[in-house]
Amino acid sequence: MHALSTELFGDSHLLEDFPKSKHIRGLGMSDWRRIAAVLRSKLSYRNTFFHKYPRFDILNPTPSDYAAYDFVICSEVVEHLTHDVQRAFDNLARILRPNGFLVFSTPWLMEGSTQEHFPDLWDWKVVELSGRYVLVNRTAAGKLQAFDNLCFHGGPGQTLEMRILTKPDLERHFSVAGFRKIEFASEDCASEYGIVWEPWSRGIVARL
Repeated sequence: MHALSTELFGDSHLLEDFPKSKHIRGLGMSDWRRIAAVLRSKLSYRNTFFHKYPRFDILNPTPSDYAAYDFVICSEVVEHLTHDVQRAFDNLARILRPNGFLVFSTPWLMEGSTQEHFPDLWDWKVVELSGRYVLVNRTAAGKLQAFDNLCFHGGPGQTLEMRILTKPDLERHFSVAGFRKIEFASEDCASEYGIVWEPWSRGIVARL
């Protein structure tokens, strides 16, 4: 919200102190309900979900979403997509209006290449065996695979982590998608909000 406020209003406001600006249109993806409720009261904002109404799939947005939003909040989403991560970044750019911006976060590493946990994912399912969760996959070539060291966000059996991206790959994905300005959070907000960034947790603002 610090990044959103700064980009929208030029200064950092508490969420409750956001000026009412219904001409500003925004989209959230599974944002926390208390944040979403205040944003709805202040802005023309809608919070969406992949698994329930109002549903939104960043890999398959509808034409009505194209160039529709002044800002998009995409927090802890792309690490859970099953495939085609560049397509998600392309679509994030596609649904923003000219000069629109993205508030973005995902777990990432400083160096190297993206770590795909299941690079040959094709026909797959997560099943529970003897109290543990296992991902069973049949590759496009017909090979059977099983993975039992799974990482879930939100608790066991919840949202499966598919990858960990890296800073160089994030910069490349944004650039290919057409974002011209990419900023990684650099300053802690310890005194104001108690936020001290870890290297891998810094949020990103990307603007067209």
